[in-house]
Amino acid sequence: MSNRLAPNDMEKDIEESEPLLGRFSILTKCDHRVLISGVVLCNSSLYAYIPLLPEAQEEYHTTAFWITVSFVLNWAGRGLSGRAIWVPLSDCSVGRRYSLVLGMTVFVLGTSLAGMATSATMRLLGRLIQGIGAGSSRSLAEMIFYDVYGDDNTIMNADDRSPITANRKNNNFNQERNDAIASLGQVYVSVITIAPAIAGSLVWVGEAAGVEDRTVSYFLIAWAIVQLFLYLLFVPETRRGVPTLSIRESFGATYRAASVAIHEVGQNTKNNPLLLSGLLWNACTSGVYGAILTLFPFTLSRRFGLSTPYTGVLVGTLGIAYFFGLVLARLVQAMTVVIDQQRQINTTSFFFLRRGAIINLRIAMGFYTLVALTFAAITICYAFHIAPQFLHFHHGFSTLWFLLIALYAHECVWAFANLSVMASMLSVCESPHAQASIVATNNVLMVLGFVFSGLFSSGVAGFYNTYARPDVLYGIIAGWSVIGSIVYWLSLTRRGVRSSHLPDPSDTSVAVAETEDRL
Repeated sequence: MSNRLAPNDMEKDIEESEPLLGRFSILTKCDHRVLISGVVLCNSSLYAYIPLLPEAQEEYHTTAFWITVSFVLNWAGRGLSGRAIWVPLSDCSVGRRYSLVLGMTVFVLGTSLAGMATSATMRLLGRLIQGIGAGSSRSLAEMIFYDVYGDDNTIMNADDRSPITANRKNNNFNQERNDAIASLGQVYVSVITIAPAIAGSLVWVGEAAGVEDRTVSYFLIAWAIVQLFLYLLFVPETRRGVPTLSIRESFGATYRAASVAIHEVGQNTKNNPLLLSGLLWNACTSGVYGAILTLFPFTLSRRFGLSTPYTGVLVGTLGIAYFFGLVLARLVQAMTVVIDQQRQINTTSFFFLRRGAIINLRIAMGFYTLVALTFAAITICYAFHIAPQFLHFHHGFSTLWFLLIALYAHECVWAFANLSVMASMLSVCESPHAQASIVATNNVLMVLGFVFSGLFSSGVAGFYNTYARPDVLYGIIAGWSVIGSIVYWLSLTRRGVRSSHLPDPSDTSVAVAETEDRL
């Protein structure tokens, strides 16, 4: 007799198992807030040091490039260690809870080493260790939410394996999980806005004690020790009762899964050029962000003579511009939804994107291309000595205000375009697993783009001794943004679309599924 359940029995079994899979009772609001506070701490450790780069160069009597390397390596350690180290470690007998504690311990050791450093090399090593420890907070918090609320395959019906149906059911079932994970990302904007300003204020306070930028390290150490005890007191072990793997098996399984994901992404990008262009565009534009964060503090401090607190405030205002870009993206998406509601299905759209999504994507990329061309025009004006008077260096604050407006415009439009590009990339994926592979690959490429651009930009500026010149910053931003725009617009032409990727007009299942999703 077959052990396969009938559809009705399967649905009944799913309904009965939902309370067990959605174990919300083991995570209280306090536990949730403790996890979020850990993410805030680790993100703050990255952005708090940005306005301190010029101060650190003077304190350690080294080159600006060497100080920038320590910042870039911290970013790389934070961005790559989560999935490569902490997640497989938490799948072993160590568990989620003690992996969080171990990660915070590594963070404290790295911050202590950076705070007590007597040389630039010692500071670089401390910042790298700090970044590796910081990578544990968000990745492990996401894993805890997956343990509690279930993953994308929790209630997949055995007789209905269609991705559309699975997505619809899982999204309803895992709404709490999605909200919990989204809360981790929502703190990002507040951190990049507030952390540099607070760090600048701490330096101002520390000058009286003669410790200057070390004040930030001491503050982070104290916060991290408190956070470590909060993890021990409030965060439960969500893998209790789950069979554990050995360390070798866990890391081996992780890297095999990464190989499979890379292969899947490669196949998907062959079939959909939109995916490849989106990944390349995100890598290029994260390079713009790397150039801004590594060169902008030196420009404010050396060219315009601003103190560290003022530098921190102005760096933090970039986060406000980023926030307005996200709001703009949401507004445009809400407006284009009306276009989709006027028809059940649009058979002329490509890559399964609805007409509203296409319009939204082209609006976003149009704005970003305009900003990229503006930066290119400013660079040309500087190169041929035809810049207007208010852009000349000796005009002081008029040049500063123009630089700030240009950077605000880029951050706002970049946030708008980035959200639209990610939405389009996820729309063409055929399964939740493919979406997860694209997101993971995109995150790695953005980290690599940031690291490469930060090293390249600081290397070029250091070689020509032009760290403080605004025209160098304009030129590097123009180069990365124009390359990204060219790559993406080439994919939006009809030449890159194969007819096999278009929905079949006779297939009404897609229309029905889309209609049900909207309802």
